[in-house]
Amino acid sequence: MRHLFNFLGSMKFGLTLLLVIAVVSVIGTFLPQGKPAAFYIDKYGSSTAGLLQSLLITNLYRSFYFIGLLVLLSISLLVCVIKRLRFIIDLFRFPQNFVGKKTVQAMNEQAQTDGGDLRPTASLLRRHHYSVTLVKKGSDGQIVAHKGRIGRVGALIVHISFILIVLGGIVGSFGYKQLLIIFEGEGVYLPRNLSENLILYVDRIDEVRDPNSGMVSAYITSARLVKAEELVEDGDIEVNRPMEYQGINIFQEQMGITNGLSLSVLPSLETSKEDEQSILYNHTYAPEMEFPFPGSDRRAILHIQTGLGTSEDYQSPPSKVSDTTSKVILEVEDEQYVLPPKEKVNIAVAGKSFLVTLNGIEEGQYTGLTASRDPGLPFFFTGAILLSIGTVVMVLFNHKQLRVLKEGEKTYIGGTAHRGKDLFSKEFAGLCQEISSNKPIRRERR
Repeated sequence: MRHLFNFLGSMKFGLTLLLVIAVVSVIGTFLPQGKPAAFYIDKYGSSTAGLLQSLLITNLYRSFYFIGLLVLLSISLLVCVIKRLRFIIDLFRFPQNFVGKKTVQAMNEQAQTDGGDLRPTASLLRRHHYSVTLVKKGSDGQIVAHKGRIGRVGALIVHISFILIVLGGIVGSFGYKQLLIIFEGEGVYLPRNLSENLILYVDRIDEVRDPNSGMVSAYITSARLVKAEELVEDGDIEVNRPMEYQGINIFQEQMGITNGLSLSVLPSLETSKEDEQSILYNHTYAPEMEFPFPGSDRRAILHIQTGLGTSEDYQSPPSKVSDTTSKVILEVEDEQYVLPPKEKVNIAVAGKSFLVTLNGIEEGQYTGLTASRDPGLPFFFTGAILLSIGTVVMVLFNHKQLRVLKEGEKTYIGGTAHRGKDLFSKEFAGLCQEISSNKPIRRERR
């Protein structure tokens, strides 16, 4: 068990894990992740796409082996923290044992002089801001002195921050995100994994251009979140300024012109004038995006069925809806209706009757917004804060240790520093001169 513990906490094991994680991450960076099956079939062919999906390469960051690698890295870091914690506890503990001459001589800086009373030496080191412990053993004795021990605690904090960051990646893999394609003036439901009844409406889509170059400098989507017909959040969404609501983040990801399915929705003769006024007649939707059926809050979705199967993303509309190899299906309240081009179809929704006409493919301005919830963010933020604190502590406090051992007529002095060994060497020389009180001193450096 001890060998396993040491192996998990070894630098070799940790670096190997980091190398494997880096290689897997590079693959995930170059291969698009989380796309529908149709995307990979179109890009790589059916056989290659099937192999990639079976190996979970199309969803690497949520695969069991990537999460397993992160778990192993967390365990390795935890073992390092436990081992370092033992070291730090011993560092702040009152010395229990009387060290021998070999311990002092094993330190980086060494010197020796004639023996004498250690109490003046202890006072001297305290004046140099060392934390000093003096232990007497008959006429002999030892001094253990430290300065900047808190710097070692900073290293421990950094290790803990890495654990939290890795845990953030593990927990975040159980989060959810989805790209929403919304045409200007329309709204779609947020995915059920994020919310059951939040509707995101897009009121305006703007491209801000640089007045000098004419290049697009910013994409801005004016949007609002509605829940049970009540506004809960609104504002402009930009690339670096998402909309946030109850742990849900909505980011601006893309924008442009694309094809959508154009519908005309008319109230039937049975619909009252009051209901008729609340209905916008012409709408454009992307396939496979759930939207509130006009005049109601019922979820609706459009599918395109071709000879290859049902559409799985917004990129699948064919150039002609009237093609005999494809048809458009409207699904509302678990009921499906085939929409022949340019023909009215009577649909009952929430006790009301509507006439729906499929106008065909229509080009329009759209915005691509990513709605996500990442449960790993608190771990990331906490880890980032601790990483900053730990790094500052490590930089500001350099741990230095001195040991002074008196055995008989000789006094042995040893010293070491965690960083800046050249500067410490000069400091050590000066301390030795003061300790020796102008007595002959022989100094060595390992």
